Amino acid sequence: MSIKSFSPGSITAFFQIDKDLKTGMPRSAGLSINLREGVTASLRESLDTRVFWNGKSIEIPTVSSVLKQLSPSPVQIELESPLPIGCGFGISAAAALSSVFVLNEYFQLGKTKEELEKICFLAEIEHGTGVGDVAAQMYGGIVHRYVFGEVGQRSHLQDLNHPQGLNHPQGVNDFYCSVYGPISTKSVLQSPVALDRVNHAGLKAIEQMKQKGTHSTWEDLMDVSWIFSKECGLLTPEVERAAEKIKKKNGKAFMIMIGNSLVSTLPDEDCHNTWKTNIDPQGTRLL
Repeated sequence: MSIKSFSPGSITAFFQIDKDLKTGMPRSAGLSINLREGVTASLRESLDTRVFWNGKSIEIPTVSSVLKQLSPSPVQIELESPLPIGCGFGISAAAALSSVFVLNEYFQLGKTKEELEKICFLAEIEHGTGVGDVAAQMYGGIVHRYVFGEVGQRSHLQDLNHPQGLNHPQGVNDFYCSVYGPISTKSVLQSPVALDRVNHAGLKAIEQMKQKGTHSTWEDLMDVSWIFSKECGLLTPEVERAAEKIKKKNGKAFMIMIGNSLVSTLPDEDCHNTWKTNIDPQGTRLL
């Protein structure tokens, strides 16, 4: 039985994090954009459990967690993706999500999407690799979570009064991603000083997009995200130089959170790792 699943990569434009007073669990608000590039997973039973990334053996903590929890016997998980690891594309979440979908189908575990989402969310929290990626990547499109909430509670940002709304497959022109290197998400999430500045800038960005409401445009999103990039304290010299260069050509850009990477309306011709992309509207699914 050949089973494959896909989970889109996700880029975070801006975010805010706090802790649930009852549970002590971190929770997030912000805006995420799901990409048509992501992680494809397949599996086969094996004598021992192993995970492969583009054909090479690898340890991905979130995948290890969900395998221990769900797999009734040893399996070999094959993950394939064109996206770089550790550069802000939600790989830890996408790898976990695509893995649980094939496990659930292959072993007929009967888990609901909400149950699989929570398993992956808790794996992310356990390893400090993210907070909001799982919620976005499960459902696809552009996800604006403008209030803190439990897993499964979200609000999609849509331009309902325009024939090419932000979540419409033809609603956004192709844009570009450029990668200059990795940043440790865990180091930021565990730094109170860094988080305080991020949260101040994040609250401002979330409120700005909320006020624009369903009439928001892609240009609005880019502008608000760039302000957050400048104010959150995480902007790297490489991203700042590239963004300013693109802006001089009348383009728009912002930093991917959390990664030394850029989203832009024009390509960074000086970056060797730049590609054209667009939005995945469907989210994690069986293929």
